[in-house]
Amino acid sequence: MVAFKCEEKNQYDRDLNISFVLTDSQISPTDLINWNNERGDPCAFLAIRHERYAYSKMIEFGYFDTGLNDWVTKHSPCFAMIVGNYSIKIVHFDDYSQISIYKNTVMIETFIFEIKEHQRAEKIEIKINVFSLGCFRSIYVNKELFYEGEKYIKQSYGNCLLVTMSNNNEKYLRSSKNVFLSAYYNGKWDGDFLFLNYDFGENEWFRNNGIQSLKFTNEDFNDLTNFHINKMYYYGKFILFKTMFKKWDYIMFLDADCFINSTIKKIELIDNFAAVPKYNFIHACKVNKSAEEGCFKDFKEEYDMDSSFFGTGCMIIDTKMIKENDETFFDLCNLTNKYGQLIKMTPEESIINFFISKINWTRLPCIYDFIIGHNLFISEQDKTNIINYHIYSPKPWISENNPLYGQWSEMLKNRIYA
Repeated sequence: MVAFKCEEKNQYDRDLNISFVLTDSQISPTDLINWNNERGDPCAFLAIRHERYAYSKMIEFGYFDTGLNDWVTKHSPCFAMIVGNYSIKIVHFDDYSQISIYKNTVMIETFIFEIKEHQRAEKIEIKINVFSLGCFRSIYVNKELFYEGEKYIKQSYGNCLLVTMSNNNEKYLRSSKNVFLSAYYNGKWDGDFLFLNYDFGENEWFRNNGIQSLKFTNEDFNDLTNFHINKMYYYGKFILFKTMFKKWDYIMFLDADCFINSTIKKIELIDNFAAVPKYNFIHACKVNKSAEEGCFKDFKEEYDMDSSFFGTGCMIIDTKMIKENDETFFDLCNLTNKYGQLIKMTPEESIINFFISKINWTRLPCIYDFIIGHNLFISEQDKTNIINYHIYSPKPWISENNPLYGQWSEMLKNRIYA
């Protein structure tokens, strides 16, 4: 994108006002402003971040402290960034900066940031996750138009595949049905459906609703030598990376705990792979530091422990990233054999994260995998979520005490292609 050249004086001493009109709440974690030095290296940033497991977002500011030779960051408290007019004002004083965030001219957050030793900034540029571009109608920097968005028109996903997976647990079979039904009715999905079933025969309901079934068993994973035997079913997600799936353009996988609330869109904008970031590696995959010391040492040398860790409850795969001859599937199996002993929890999720961390991937907005909390409080913001992910009990397909039980049970009365 176009960069703003700074004047003679350092840009940290220049007040800045960035204003934008948000027309869609599907904004991803994104770097909004980058200050770069004369070599093009970033020396400060202003970014939109998502709070873990929350719909709320935060504004984060950071600069590179030349004395510490490290980044110093600070962020605002979380707030809901949904449709509206926003302005972020940065005002510089002698030894600190004040960052204020306004919505529709009303200040909603402000915080103070002490600036110490910093690099000279030569230019400003705006960098927005491509998935988020359609969320902005316009962006102004110091009243100068920087970006003017085009209205997003939903694509047809006729050559795409939506997948969920279950074992022969009757409650999760019912939940799997509602993944497809809610995608069809609420998500306006017009592509194909596939039910991955673990080691049981074809279910008549899926066949009668035009849903393909693919059975997998432990024999599909004979190449695994270092795995969690009691979690064998979870490795079924690896199958999505087999060459047979290249017949579709995109694969969208949803856990059976999911329920789609509104239109599924924008998946054609992803880069290779997309999911919702939640933690970092060391926190999320529960690495077993007591495992073989050499193995853990190799792991730390190969992977950045601060890298974003995403959940695999919602994944979108651009099938162009899948290699021929099932090579991608075997890459995942080989990673499991190499590092499986280090993982205490979520074995398949951790391995997919290890693999994807080596390529470019798209950070989805949290409304694509919004976790309904254990207090089951449903706010007005939650109604804008694309996908709700029910990991806490009581789940709506288990208990009538869940406030979403009525919505869930009514959807189950429908049929696809009725």
